[in-house]
Amino acid sequence: MIFRFKILLCCLGLLLLFTNDSIGQSSNFSIGGAHTLSLGSAGTMFTGIESIYTNPAGLTELEQYGFDVSYDRRFNLNELATVSIAGAKKLGKNAIGVSVSRFGYAAYSESRAGLTYARKLFDKVSIGGSFHYLGYNVENYGSASRFTFDIGLQSEINDKLSIGAYIFNPASISITDEQDVPSRMGIGLRYTASSKARIYLDISKTINRNPEFKFAVDYQLVESFSLRGGANISQSSLHFGPAYHLKNGLSIIGGYSFDNRLGHSTGLSISYVR
Repeated sequence: MIFRFKILLCCLGLLLLFTNDSIGQSSNFSIGGAHTLSLGSAGTMFTGIESIYTNPAGLTELEQYGFDVSYDRRFNLNELATVSIAGAKKLGKNAIGVSVSRFGYAAYSESRAGLTYARKLFDKVSIGGSFHYLGYNVENYGSASRFTFDIGLQSEINDKLSIGAYIFNPASISITDEQDVPSRMGIGLRYTASSKARIYLDISKTINRNPEFKFAVDYQLVESFSLRGGANISQSSLHFGPAYHLKNGLSIIGGYSFDNRLGHSTGLSISYVR
């Protein structure tokens, strides 16, 4: 376990080094619908199909395969809506996946398509990465496309505590002479308090913006139903949502958040895993 922990610390150091060398400032749309919205975007330690949006290393926890369709509307504005679609397949110690997301409306939109690969390096250490196509379109001005990647890792410290890290776009990629694709990283902890409760702690940082501190809880009330809640302390926003898990592998998750400055947001995610 000590050996795995040392490897994780080294990787975290490299992630921090890459991030400090990157500069970016651009719009940064949120993907993952109610998966991320209901838990305050504390997603570095997500596992299963929803991890394809927040940390691809978590895909190794899939049993066979999974599909997801997610939607959210930020601050009750159709212009700030995001649609995300993803699918992934487990192959031994490996997992592969694809995802597509679109944000915006006719006058301005951003799109992202990703190809993801994840692998168990050791019994309790996973790593994953995605290669992304990014598209930007501004009405009457034209469009632009870029390519980038992300990388993430997760490790179990013991039966209750796990740690992970994630970075998106570690190298500076320019959209125009004045705008770059933003680099973003996160470090997270997941604590399994009991068979029914999971606690998430997350710190994320987008270059040229202040760090965000997030806290969330996923509590299983009964076998098929759980309640989720959290807070983004830095943005003074509150988040919650119900999650209904059917025995056939279908899950329906709702998400809601309230920001003191900008208002409320809603989201929905429907996923199927086997």
